[in-house]
Formats: sequence, structure tokens, C-alpha cells
Amino acid sequence: MDRFDLDTAYWLARAARAAYPDRLHDGPGRLGVERVRVFERGVVAGFAGRWGESIVVAFQGTPTPNKGGQPRQLAEALATGLDTGLTHQRGVPGAIHRGFARALGTLTTLMPELLRSVSDTRHRPHVWLTGHSLGGALAILAAQCVAGRPGPLPCVYTYGAPRVGNRAFGQGYAPVHYRLERRKDLVPYAFPLYTAGFLWGAWHPLLLPLSLPFSGLPGRYKHTGIRCCLDGGRLDIGGTFEPLVDPLDMVAARLGREHNIDTYLADLEKKPRITYRAVVQEVARAG
Repeated sequence: MDRFDLDTAYWLARAARAAYPDRLHDGPGRLGVERVRVFERGVVAGFAGRWGESIVVAFQGTPTPNKGGQPRQLAEALATGLDTGLTHQRGVPGAIHRGFARALGTLTTLMPELLRSVSDTRHRPHVWLTGHSLGGALAILAAQCVAGRPGPLPCVYTYGAPRVGNRAFGQGYAPVHYRLERRKDLVPYAFPLYTAGFLWGAWHPLLLPLSLPFSGLPGRYKHTGIRCCLDGGRLDIGGTFEPLVDPLDMVAARLGREHNIDTYLADLEKKPRITYRAVVQEVARAG
């Protein structure tokens, strides 16, 4: 299996940043990506290209105005994210987020096309997929789409990505996935609030109206992959996904900054000290 690599994590975070509209015209080239193919089909947007002997596909996150997004793009992304019901899709284990499922049809046809257009036909290159926030969710599904192709399994690095599906989806997920999350980033806890919402309402009466509709459905959404938690100068790989202790304090801690891809990049530039948990060591031995 592909062991976590800090330099790779930093480079792919830069690629995820380059997938946003304000960097898309020149960002991939500055990273040394060749045969760049830019794509935009609804919320499925970003670039693909050659990265040395490999292929990289980077998906755009929610295109906010400060990252060059247009009102139409932002509205489409928000509508996709807010459609939080779970649905079953042919060929996909378990159930996935209904809004993301609408993008799955696009990914199913787009991914083989992208790989053909940028690959060297002489061999089956390794495929790296990355994305921040919404782009991370799309990268997770895109990797699942190409996991059955000949050659090595795709490897996914995501940054502040939300949950994509339920436990059965996570158990059947084949690609290698490292999900980087800042400890105070709320988005990895999202989709929807019922994963912890009822307890939030018990602790904070202001949140009770939001959490009551979901109180009978605890924990239906589950993350895929191995959690890599950024916390100050530390990077904890393989730790458990702990509940939020005080969500209102998290909101007060400048949600926009905690979730921003530029903040992830700044953390990785500092070369955080890495701690590997036992679960990662066991997976590495099994692989």
C-alpha cells in the first residue's frame, strides 16, 4: 500500500489549491504538471495531467468569490452540498450523499476520458486524486470509479473533506485514502448534523431546533480512509474521529480560516511532527 508521505501531502494540497478558478489557468503548470486537461461539468471541475510518471487529478472545492468563483458556480456547489439524504447507486457499495451522487454519473464517464487523454499508453501509471472540501468528496468518488482499472489502486489525499457515504460505503471503499483534517475544521463533521447533532442540542439550546429532526438517525454517515489530524505543529495519523467538545467555541474560532485550504498549506509547510497510531501500523503490515 502507499504509505503516508508528508512531501506528497504538501504537493497534493498545492494541487488542490490550484484547482480553484483563480489559480486554474496557470497553477498546474507552476507545479510542473504536464499535458494539463482542465474540465468543468457542473460542480465537477478541476484539472488532470501528468506528474512525472504518474497522473494527478485535482478537484475544485466550493468556488467562493475570494477564490475566483462565480455566483452560478457557488449556487450549484451549495445546492449539491445541502442535498444530504443518502441514496444507493449501482456499482457503489452502501449508500452515498444524494447531492454527490448526482455528480457520480459525470465522474463515471469523465474519469476514463481524462486518464486516456493524459496517460502514456505504454504502461498503467499510478493515479493520485486530491481535492479540498467539496473537491475532496468528488476525489473520493472519482477514485472509486477507477479502482477497478488494471494497474495499481488509486491513492487519494483530501483536505477538509466531508463524509461521503455510510458505513457500508466506507467498508467497501478500495482506494488508499488519507484524509487530512484540521482539528477545529467543522466540515469533516458535516453531512449532516445528526452524526452528533442531538448531543449538541442537549449542550446548547440554540442548536436544539437544528438537531431534533436528525436525533433518530445517529451516525449514519461515516468517513473513509485514514484520518490525518493537523493540530498545531503535530500531525496525528490514524487517530480516531473524536466528537466536538464545544461546537459553539469551534464556530467562534473563525470557521473560514480553519477550513481554508491556504491554512492547510501553511500547516504542512511547517513540517509538522508526525505520530503514527497503532491502527496505521497494522494496516501497513497487512498491505
